[in-house]
Amino acid sequence: METKDDCNCLNCHLQAKWREYYEASEAVIRNKPDVYREIMAMLHRGCTRPLDIDDYWDIAVRLSEFLEQMGEGTVFYNYFFEQINPYHYGNVRYFRHLCLDLREQIDALNRWRREKWCVRLVK
Repeated sequence: METKDDCNCLNCHLQAKWREYYEASEAVIRNKPDVYREIMAMLHRGCTRPLDIDDYWDIAVRLSEFLEQMGEGTVFYNYFFEQINPYHYGNVRYFRHLCLDLREQIDALNRWRREKWCVRLVK
């Protein structure tokens, strides 16, 4: 995601904004790895296993609490916290789709993290 410093086009602005989100998200993951692991485990459960309607509320509230701990300005919070949290806009109908979408966002973040660091094998 290369941008020109003097460019004011929408594409460069959006790329810069995503880079800010990714950098903030990476810093939070480094500072709170246990919360990140819990989010990933809950997303895996929400995406791959059948979810009983009685369990939805507890899982959605718990997941949204973890997302809130990641903080504003991250890929975890800005959209997904309110959409997953049943006290805000969260709806059981969209829970699995939101989990899948959040997992895709995290996969994109992890791809960005891998591309950013150059790792070399030394024999």
